[in-house]
Amino acid sequence: MSDAAPQAAGAASAPLAVHMRGICKRFGKLQANDHVELKVRSGSVHGVVGENGAGKSTLMSVLYGFYQADAGEISVYGERAHIRNADDAIAVDHKARKLAATLLPQIAAKAS
Repeated sequence: MSDAAPQAAGAASAPLAVHMRGICKRFGKLQANDHVELKVRSGSVHGVVGENGAGKSTLMSVLYGFYQADAGEISVYGERAHIRNADDAIAVDHKARKLAATLLPQIAAKAS
């Protein structure tokens, strides 16, 4: 992912909502994700694109708890998230929404 991609006003200074780093996932001999990094800032919209078999669905499946990564870590709003299953992902989402709600006034104040 390129840091040179166009960004919405204020998005560059927004906190990282999700940071996946060093994500590895293997299925037998197939290395689906090999030290993948994904950064998503609060208030931004991303598309995960690539050729068939590039590991897009696997990466998202790790994020929402369908698969567990073999290596790497996920942080949500700066806190390490331990996502072992869909219930963990939902709990992280609820916690992130509460945290995002507390950050919105700070971000709005900085923008004005």
